[in-house]
Amino acid sequence: MEREVDIPELIDLLKLAEQSFTGDLLEGVSLYNPSIDEEYRPFSVEKGVAQFTDLKGRSRSVPFSAMGLWSAVIPANSILNSPELLSHTKAGKRQELVSEINLLHLPSGHTQSYEDLQAILDAWKTPIFSTLLDFRRHVYRSIKKLENEPGLVPASYRLGFMIMERWLQQPLDRSPPDYLIQLAYYRRWTKQTSSALEVTALIERRDAQNLFNKFEIAVLNSP
Repeated sequence: MEREVDIPELIDLLKLAEQSFTGDLLEGVSLYNPSIDEEYRPFSVEKGVAQFTDLKGRSRSVPFSAMGLWSAVIPANSILNSPELLSHTKAGKRQELVSEINLLHLPSGHTQSYEDLQAILDAWKTPIFSTLLDFRRHVYRSIKKLENEPGLVPASYRLGFMIMERWLQQPLDRSPPDYLIQLAYYRRWTKQTSSALEVTALIERRDAQNLFNKFEIAVLNSP
């Protein structure tokens, strides 16, 4: 099955392949320009510049740096689809993280970076008392990104609920205030209303509003 990759991943694959393979690394590979819906093959690469003939027969030279929205289509039998290459690229490592996260029955999305997915996996494996505030805020942002993907808003709520409940410790009033606000938010959006109100009441009793940043206050005040 052919695979479509962005240009940065193509560059990574070519750099890795050049260290281990010989021959035509671009055999069967094509470039795709989505702005005009054209595909070019064959093409060559020299010093970061792709050279090819367009559909009108004109020779073209386009730097990779100018291919912001372009992609490359790699056939299934290409050297660039070798498992030993893919496991060393950032995209390949990201896919390994996605697989590991999915095995835990945790949802993931395309907008989450490798670092986001690693934070979510680490959050699942790490008790809250072993985490720092900056790490927890990265986790919150990584979960929230799913809300920006069509159709994944419920998955975002489910992921947030699963991680916040996993972090749950007793007594609850000893939990960090930033965590409490996220716990209340995800309980509320997963229809755990009475449990959410319990946390909200605790926050109000502690008068902890001054401990939250603007993002956290917005979460608390969301409907």
